[in-house]
Amino acid sequence: VDIVGDAAPERYGAALEALAADPGTDVILVMNCPTGLGSSPDAARKVAELGDDGEIGGKPLLACWLGEHTARQGRRVLTEAGIASFETPEDAAIAASYLGEWSRAQRALLRTPPSRGGDQADGKASAHAILRKVAAEGRRMLTEPEAKAAIEAYGIPVPRTIVAGSVVEVAQAAGELLESSEAVVVKLLSKVVSHKSDVGGVVLDIATAEKAAEAARSIETRLRTRSPQVKADGYTVQAMVA
Repeated sequence: VDIVGDAAPERYGAALEALAADPGTDVILVMNCPTGLGSSPDAARKVAELGDDGEIGGKPLLACWLGEHTARQGRRVLTEAGIASFETPEDAAIAASYLGEWSRAQRALLRTPPSRGGDQADGKASAHAILRKVAAEGRRMLTEPEAKAAIEAYGIPVPRTIVAGSVVEVAQAAGELLESSEAVVVKLLSKVVSHKSDVGGVVLDIATAEKAAEAARSIETRLRTRSPQVKADGYTVQAMVA
């Protein structure tokens, strides 16, 4: 709001009160550039009078009094009133941005996750059943579908993943997913391989069912070459997630 260089303290007050009452205002920054038409110290006193420990109307109040000797008294008045005063517009703008980030962080901290009620107990039971099955098989590592199922049991969204036992099933799964996605990923499914990419077990950005089948065959070939002792348990197919 430009109140012009000859603004008297009363004009500062009127502008501040209007901004404080505006629901679209989050932070108020008052700037004063010394002129021969208005008193910088008097303007600062008016701002200090309306400010309440760095706020006005519950909104943060910042000030930037430009100049050296002419602004020194005004800055002192503002500081004594608990209003943050800056020497340059750049510093004031940075401070305002920090306030915005702090406000967003506070709102995020106050968010309450939706209650899942009885579903939480069911989810816990489902996840524990998966873990018990893995332990019963003497394994210490979950497969990708098992891990996703355990996560999903607690209500956390995961990408849809289709388990395929053969190259033909990979093509069918890819065709189904490509009806709503631009591309899919084909991965090796193994109970003993933790990093599938280490054995060439991941192929990305597949646009057709035929290419998905080729990807599955290439994964099988690379696995036999790099880790012939490892048994594949099938494949997983899922949509590419950006």
